[in-house]
Amino acid sequence: MLCFHAAALYALFDDALKDPLHIDVTAFKRMIETAVKEYPNFKVVATTLRAAKTATINDFISAFFYNSVNGKDQLRQRMIYALSQHFVTSSSKEVYGQVQGPWLQTLSRGAFGNFRQLLWDLTLCPGMAFYLDMGNSTKPTPYSNANENYARELMQLFTIGLYQLNIDGSQQLNPTNNQPIATYDQNTVHQMALAMTGWTYPPPDGSKPTTIVPVCYGIGPMQPLDNFHDMTAKQLVGGTNTPAGQGAVADMNAVIDAVFYHPNVGPFIATRLIRAFVTSNPSTNYIARVATVFNSDTNGVRGNLQAVLTAVLMDPEARNDSPDVTQGHLTSPMLHTFGLMRSLNMPLAPNNTIGSVYAAMGEAPLNAPSVFGHYSPLYQLPGTTVDAPEFQIYGPAEMIARANFIYNAITSRTSVTRTNRQEKWSTRQAPWLVRTSSSATIMTAGQYNNLFKPEQHP
Repeated sequence: MLCFHAAALYALFDDALKDPLHIDVTAFKRMIETAVKEYPNFKVVATTLRAAKTATINDFISAFFYNSVNGKDQLRQRMIYALSQHFVTSSSKEVYGQVQGPWLQTLSRGAFGNFRQLLWDLTLCPGMAFYLDMGNSTKPTPYSNANENYARELMQLFTIGLYQLNIDGSQQLNPTNNQPIATYDQNTVHQMALAMTGWTYPPPDGSKPTTIVPVCYGIGPMQPLDNFHDMTAKQLVGGTNTPAGQGAVADMNAVIDAVFYHPNVGPFIATRLIRAFVTSNPSTNYIARVATVFNSDTNGVRGNLQAVLTAVLMDPEARNDSPDVTQGHLTSPMLHTFGLMRSLNMPLAPNNTIGSVYAAMGEAPLNAPSVFGHYSPLYQLPGTTVDAPEFQIYGPAEMIARANFIYNAITSRTSVTRTNRQEKWSTRQAPWLVRTSSSATIMTAGQYNNLFKPEQHP
C-alpha cells in the first residue's frame, strides 16, 4: 500500500513539473486522505522508554531524542512532544532519571488513549507528584496544610484555564460587567487540594506502604494512605460535592471527574493541540469543531485523544490552500532539528549527546524553567494580538544558535550521492552524535538497550 502511494506521489510530481501552473490540488488531497485512512498511523508499534532504575536524566534525554528522530511511530512521538509541553515537569527539580522517566512513559502510553485516563495516570505518576508537590501532601494539622500546588496547576494549566469558555474557545462574559467569568477561586483550590491528600510514593521494593515514604524512587503509581487523607466533605470545581468519610481513591476519582467533565476542557485542549500541530491562531470555528469531537466522538466517547488528534490534522483549516499571514506556527528548536535530521537521513546514535545544544536555543530538553514550560502558550508578538508562543524563545541569540547548529550539522558531512531520487549521506562523526564511554559507568549495555525496546500501545 505504501509503495502504491509513493508511486502515485511521484506521478503527481512529474505532472506538476511538466505543467507547474496547473497542479491538481484535488488529486493531492485525495491521495493524502486515502493514505491517512488506510495506513495505521495510530497502531504502529510504539518505540517507548522502558523502566531503568539506573538511568540518568541524560540517558532519558538521549532516548527521547533517538526515538524522536528514528522512531517508526512518528505521530506518537510528535504527540508525546506536544503533551510534554502541556503537562510539564522539569529536571531543574527532578534531577534523577528514575523520577522523570515515568512521566515520559506515561505520556507515551496515553498519547492516543482517553484524556481521563491520561489525567489519572499523570496525577498518580511519581514524577508529576514530586514536581508539583502532591506526593506526601497530607490532611491539615495545627502546623501544616494540604499542598495546593498541583490542585492549582491541574485546573489552570492542564484542563480548564482561568475563565469560563464557550465551545469555540472564546471567553464567556458576565452580562452585568462584561468581564470574563472565573472558573474557580482560592477556596476551590483549597478544596481540591484537600481531596488529593493522602498519597505517597511506593517503597523501593514495590510493596504497599503503610506510612509516608519520603523518597520518590520512580516506582509508580502513587499509593493511597487513608490515615493521611482529609475525610471532610468537599466542594470541587464545577459545583461537584463529595461526602464526608470518602477515602483517598474515591476523592481522587471525584477530582478527576470534576475537571474531565467540565465544559471548558474540550475547547481548552482543542486550542492547545491545534497550536502544537497546526497553527498558533486558529479560527473559533476550527476550535469548536475539534472541541465537539473531544466532547463526543463518533461512538459517543468523551476525551478520545486519537479522534481529537485526527480532527486537528484533518480539519479543512489544517489543509488550507490559501493561508493568511497568521497561519502556521514557528517550529520550536527541537522540532526544527528533528525534521532536519529525518529529512537528510542524518545518523543519530542511541547514546547521543545532542540534547546539550538546545539550552542555547531556549529549549533545554526535559528542563523547562517553570511549570509554564519553555514558553507561555499565551505569548503574543510584541505590539500585536497575534498569538505566537514559540517566538518567546526566538530572540537574536536563539536565532544565531539555531543557525550555528544547522551549519555544524551540515558541514560535518563530507559528500552527497544521489540514487533513485534519494540522497545518501557519507558522514564523518559529529561530536554530538555518540555519547562518551563514561555512560558505561552509569548503566550496563543491556540495561541501556532496554530503554529502546518496542512496546505495543493502542
